[in-house]
Amino acid sequence: EAIKDDYSAPKEFLLKVQQLENIEKLVELRQISINASTTKQQPNEPVIKYYYDMMELCH
Repeated sequence: EAIKDDYSAPKEFLLKVQQLENIEKLVELRQISINASTTKQQPNEPVIKYYYDMMELCH
């Protein structure tokens, strides 16, 4: 409720929620890519590509 008061329109609030969900996914993907790079030197290509795609969406 407190967070909702900071945003005048429900659309703004939903956008913020979406951004937070994207950030959460990024953190998970970063962890996956870190794990992938520690198990094998070569980074996991699809994960890395998706990670950068998500970065683009956030900006």
